[in-house]
Amino acid sequence: MTTSDQHASDSSLTTRPTHGDGPGAQPSLGSTAGRPGGYRRHIAQTVQGLLGLYLLICLAELALYLWSVTTLRGWAERPGTYDLGTAETLDGWTLAAAFTDIAMILLIGVSFIVWLYSTHRSDRMYRPALRHRSGWAIGGWFVPVLNLWRPLQMVNDVRRGALGHDPATGSGLVATWWGVLLASSFASRASLALMPAEDATFVAAMDGLADVAVADSVLAATDALACVLAIAVVRHVSGLLATPAPAR
Repeated sequence: MTTSDQHASDSSLTTRPTHGDGPGAQPSLGSTAGRPGGYRRHIAQTVQGLLGLYLLICLAELALYLWSVTTLRGWAERPGTYDLGTAETLDGWTLAAAFTDIAMILLIGVSFIVWLYSTHRSDRMYRPALRHRSGWAIGGWFVPVLNLWRPLQMVNDVRRGALGHDPATGSGLVATWWGVLLASSFASRASLALMPAEDATFVAAMDGLADVAVADSVLAATDALACVLAIAVVRHVSGLLATPAPAR
């Protein structure tokens, strides 16, 4: 979907006539940008709000999993201290955390993709600086293997489109955010792989579940860091969009 004729296909956007501001003058795409620009700002604020909420949830989950580690290790070392009520409480909160994660990831994912796509497709972008078509802001997340780097490229594409060139600052922030997000994805798989076997002894099962809780603690901390970095990325891009558009 990356094409060498991107400039040619978008030439109509870069050569449109200048419109006057007097009565009867036809509004240009740029002059109607207030509404879509405001829409993008609202989406950006929504993304940041959801990320901030999920950050708090991740910190609460981190406390839950650390409590789980301590409790499960204690039961493995002293089986006689096992308490069914505490075990049911741990199970209930862990299950609630899992469903909450699914819901928040879906909400954040959809809102972030909408923000990225609408920004990349907007008239605010300086088209000759873009390297990819806007559809990749959506499809890039779902194509196996390619989704390991294409979303990162799309965020960088928006940065280029906002200024008309590669900005000198911010690339390290975006790369760090993407690296932490990938680490979070791999950590979630590691947590599932540590589940104890169904026929494990009581002590082995408690130790195995404690290992899972350790992995979940790392995952919660990684997700919290990813939220902080994602907020910074959205704010960084929004700041670039607030600068004057390059001459066309």
